[in-house]
This record gives sequence, structure tokens and C-alpha cells, in this order.
Amino acid sequence: MPPSTIPPDRRYCLITPCRNEEAYARIAIESIARQSLPPSRWIIVDDGSTDTTPEILAEYARQLPYLKVVRRTDRGYRQLGGGVIDAFYEGYRTIDPRQFDYLGKVDLDLDLPPKYFELLVGRMEQNRRIGTCSGQAYFPAAGGKLVSEKCGPENSLGMTKFYRTACFEEIGGFIRALMWDAIDCHRARMLGWIAVRFDEPDLRFVHLRPMGTSDRSWWTGRARHGAGQYFMGTGPTYLLASPLYRMTRPPRVVGGLGMLWGYLRSAIRRETGYDDPEFVRFLRRFQRDCLLRGKPKALERINRRQARVWFETHPNCGGLLPAPRRQVRSALEKTRLFCPERIQAMPPRVSFGIPVRNAQEFLPQALESILAQDFGDFEIVVCDNASTDGTGEVGREFAKRDSRIRYVRNEEDIGQIENFNRVFRLSRGKYFRWMGADDWLEPSYTSKCVAALESNPAAIGITTLWRRVDDDGNVDYRELRGDRAESPKLWRRFFRCLWLLQADPLYFDPIYGMLRRDVLERTELLTISRWTDRLLAVDLVLAGPFGHVQECLAGRRNAREDAAILLSRYHRNYAKGRNGATPSRVGRPWTMYASIAGRVWKNPINLRWKIVLAPAVFWYWCYHVWQRGWRRIKGAVHRRMFRPGRKRNVTTFPPVRT
Repeated sequence: MPPSTIPPDRRYCLITPCRNEEAYARIAIESIARQSLPPSRWIIVDDGSTDTTPEILAEYARQLPYLKVVRRTDRGYRQLGGGVIDAFYEGYRTIDPRQFDYLGKVDLDLDLPPKYFELLVGRMEQNRRIGTCSGQAYFPAAGGKLVSEKCGPENSLGMTKFYRTACFEEIGGFIRALMWDAIDCHRARMLGWIAVRFDEPDLRFVHLRPMGTSDRSWWTGRARHGAGQYFMGTGPTYLLASPLYRMTRPPRVVGGLGMLWGYLRSAIRRETGYDDPEFVRFLRRFQRDCLLRGKPKALERINRRQARVWFETHPNCGGLLPAPRRQVRSALEKTRLFCPERIQAMPPRVSFGIPVRNAQEFLPQALESILAQDFGDFEIVVCDNASTDGTGEVGREFAKRDSRIRYVRNEEDIGQIENFNRVFRLSRGKYFRWMGADDWLEPSYTSKCVAALESNPAAIGITTLWRRVDDDGNVDYRELRGDRAESPKLWRRFFRCLWLLQADPLYFDPIYGMLRRDVLERTELLTISRWTDRLLAVDLVLAGPFGHVQECLAGRRNAREDAAILLSRYHRNYAKGRNGATPSRVGRPWTMYASIAGRVWKNPINLRWKIVLAPAVFWYWCYHVWQRGWRRIKGAVHRRMFRPGRKRNVTTFPPVRT
């Protein structure tokens, strides 16, 4: 579309996450300042830069009236994937997307041609089905020669995503994980939108930092890409063909081997993937077509097939605005592509995950306590693990009552631990908290925890005091005055964590605290073990210090049940998993100490700290053995001398929260 025919009221907004870009910031800002169609608004989110980037941004903010800089606190490192999207949404929250027809995510290491955005807007005005597009990236090689990054035509490039705002809202925005820049395009294609990359002279731009090298090296970047392909759901056959092709492009051989290694490593570790079976089936069908017909023909075929979905969901396709949300939802249900996670607003700041099974009696109290919070920017994800009572009806009723509640049901019992992990993967908030169906919160819980997290950027999570109440209304409440795991010194908070975990869960229960999402994503989450909560607590404490609010802001129902029933439930629930764990193995005490030592060894802390922390694990083992042995001796002496003939009491176990 010629520039003169672009409607004059078309407005677009750019959002740029950046960190330590002093080498390229001026080039990138100057290239956007020269655009023939300048942005109506440009938000640059400085993600804690420690170089001169803030000074450069402040200088240009005074010169460009449409430029605004948002400063985030320094987390201490560059976080790819989820960290980039967190920074993006920090800028997204400062705008009203309804005021803009187009939305762009642009990196600060690009040199764009002068008519870049004008041409993209023109292409999207010509074809109303184009939901996202970009130009082609080239990087400078030896001798000043520009080399194409050879990205496929099926996706808009992650360093310069340009979206129709309506499409961005329909797919639910970006996910906070690696391969977000491919998942969004395939999700758009599922809804009938076209995602495309234009490789034309006027739309070719220079990527000053080659893709995949922003963290350490080429090898790390390509291995990360392979791991991202595994997470997205790419099939093994397609993944084998892709590295073979990449071996012919710079860096030759190494790039392809890195991708293959990243994929195989994730497969061997059985890492979690993108939790949307319909999406994975759609993706693999498209990839099979690419292998059989080639990408251009496969892309043309799938766009033609998905056109029906787009026209059904956009009956007023003569204009830019999509159909009312009710019509979109109805049409998607008819085409079997509807997923509630795809039609949603901007991700909330806080997510509450409630994994449940047969919790009809107590779930309403937990939901009501969250809805009564004085902090409204949250979502509630209820993951029903194939309940056989009325839990489903309760969850669906609350979901109808409040749009912030999402009810998801597993068709079969996947086990308690997997259900806990799944509810986290379904959530989208910057901060996350697990809740049992028999838990409840005070109205000020969320606001005080969020305030504590944002006032202390170093804290990875916030704990509070809490109380237990049994069926008779008896309250068990203990208040610990002193350090928990707030110390910035790794060895001190690790020793303290181990002591607190064996002392009393009322003192320190980090699993039921409010945690940063990006920190949780770097852990193994909950694994098949009777002490899985302790292992995750160790992972979290190794990642950083906790904050604490010295108020009783949470409660939990503590039912009295027969110890034998509870022990049986422990083994049954923990044994359910994909690794073939058996009840006898997960219940042996030595596995706890071995697992804690393994977590310390696998953690990315340096070797010096691993050696320093080893005595703590040994001390924990000695203390536990001594404690169990001393209790047995005391019990035997007491029975022999003071209570002859009396049977030994059955050891009690705390109730399992589903």
C-alpha cells in the first residue's frame, strides 16, 4: 500500500525491553527516530542496566516527545525468555492498548531501514488477516559483509515483533518462557491469523548482536534454542532435520550440534513442555507438512485451511476491529480450537494456583478468601485432578461468577505432584502462590506481600505467619522471632533453612509463600519424593533470600485422621509420576539427604559454595538420625518403666493437602 493511502489515524506503539545495551542503543534509537512513519508512543523498559544505558536513554527521552523510559531494579543478571517478557509487560502496563491499532516489540540492538514501519503498516492494511509480521534480520560478518540469519517465513522475528493489537489480545499475549516468539505465531495461526516474515530489500534490517549470542556464546544460544524447541513440542523428526540445515549456516556445524544437544538434554531430563495438547498437535501437523512439501507450500496450505476460522470469528472483516468477544468465543468453540487461555487480557501481577481433588466442602472458602483481597490485579487457576465429588460444579460456578477465575479439569488422575506443577504452568502472573483447597487468606495478604516483594528486589519470595485450625476449632499458632532465610549470605540462609524445615513448618513454609515466577521457572518444581516440598525449599533458598511479613495473614485447616490412612495416602500420592517411582523407594529416609545433596551439586552456584554447604547437609543428616534414635530410646524406656503393657502409639503424619 503506498504511503499516501495509509489512513492518517493509524497509530502504533513500540515497547523495547533492554539491559546493558550501551554499545548499540544510540544506533537503534537513531534508526527509529528516522522512521518515515514515527511511533505514536515508544516505551523503553530498562531492565536494571549497570552500564551507561540509563544515561543514553535519558538523553534521547529529552529529545523525542513520544519516548518514555521505564526503569526496573537490577536483578543481577540477564534473564532470557521469561525475563524479557516480564520487562515487556512492565511497559505494556503503562499504555492503553485500545488507543493503538498496532503494537510492536523491538529490541535495542537493531538498525532499521527508514521506511520499515511504514511498509509493515501498509502490508497489514492491504491484508486484514495479517496479525503479526516483520522484516528479515541480517548480521555483520567478517569484512563488513551482511549475512542473513535464515529464519523461516512462518514467524515474525522475536527482535522486532509487529502486531495488530486485536490479534495480540486474542492470542493472550506472550508467554513467559523460551520460544515465546514462535509459540505466539503458531497460536495466531490456529486462530486464522497470518504470521509472516518479509525478506525484501526495504524491510531488511541489521541485527547488531547475532541471534542467540546475547548470553555467553553461540553454543549456549543454540543449545537454548534446542531446549526451547523441546518445550514448544517440536517433533523429533523435524528437530533432526532443522539442525542439519543449521549446520550449513554460520556458525557452521557448531550451531546445529548445539540445537541437537539442547533438545536431547531436555528430553533425557524429561523437562516440562508447553501444556496445550491441541497446540502441540497443530504444530506437529504443520511441521510434517513442511518436511513433505517444503515450508512455502506448507505455509500456504495451512493459511488457506485456517482462513475459515478467521472469517467465522471476524464477521466484520471489512474493518480493523474484531468481532465482539462473545462471537469470537462461540466460533472458536465450533471449530474445536477454543482454549480459554488464548482469549484473555494482559497477564495479571499475581496468580493463585489451587490444585484440588475431591475438595467440594472446603474449596468455596479458599476462593472467597482470595476474592475478598484488597488487591485486585490477580487470577485464580483451579486445577481439578479428576475429582469424583462436586468439586467441578463448585469450580465452574465460581468461574462464571468472576472472570479472574479459571477452572481446568484433568481427565484422569495425574497425581498430586504433577497437579501442583500443572497449575503453575497454567498461571501467568509475575508473582505466584500455591494454595490448598483447605487454606484461606486474610484480605490484606496479597497487597502486603506484593509491596514487600517490590520494595525488596533481591527477595525471591515472601513468607508470612500462619495458623492451623482443626475440626474442633482449636488453633495451633507459633511465632518465631528471629531470622528465617532473609540473609544475603548463602551459607547462613541455607543452614537456617535446614534447621527450620526440621523444626516446625509453622516457622517456615516457603512453598506456601508468594514467589517470583521467574525464580520458580529456574527450579525443577516439585519432583516425585515424599520430601518434595523440602527439596523445592532448598532450590529456592539457593536462588536467593526470602522476605518476611511478621503478621498472621494465612490459615489452614488441619483435619485429624488416622495415621495409617495418612501414611497410605502419602505413598499413594507421591508414587504417582512418570518416572516409575514406587512407594517403598520414595519413603526411605536416606533419599531425602541424598536428594538435598544432589540439589546443591546441580545448582549453578560455584564449586566453592558447594564445598562449603556440604557440611550443612551432613549435619542435617546426623541431627535427624540422632533425633529419631533418641526418641526411640526415650519411648522404649518410658514404656518399660512407667507404662508396662501399654501398646506403642502410632506415629502421626501431617495431612496431605491436595
